[in-house]
Amino acid sequence: MIKRFVISRPPPSVNAMYVPIAKGRSIVSKDGRAWKELVALELMTQPGIGSGPAYWRADVLIPGIGTRSDLTNYEKALTDCLVKAGKTPDDRYLVDFRIRFAVIDHVSVAVQIEDTDHWAIVRGASKSTIKKLKGKKL
Repeated sequence: MIKRFVISRPPPSVNAMYVPIAKGRSIVSKDGRAWKELVALELMTQPGIGSGPAYWRADVLIPGIGTRSDLTNYEKALTDCLVKAGKTPDDRYLVDFRIRFAVIDHVSVAVQIEDTDHWAIVRGASKSTIKKLKGKKL
């Protein structure tokens, strides 16, 4: 099962998302907070795959025209917002993430639950984690 999410615009770059306030500390910037609020509202009406534990993958398309940021600046903000909105499992279970530019006017995220047996071996999951992953129906 693949779930698709649409977000009207990409997050600010990592450099614009956070503002340094003291030695090694930073806070989310005004632009970062505005983007997070926008995404929370947009995701509210979109059905998710569930927030319980499960291995999952994401395939993300970012508008390429007029975008100056590096692709690597987007991953954490996008996955954090999906998790916080309860649309995906915790990003510690994210096992495959692909992001690329496309000729589109919005962010498109396709999310899919992955095979527990395969990824439990790859990730070296404990027996208790495997039991938790297999016991949860999404």
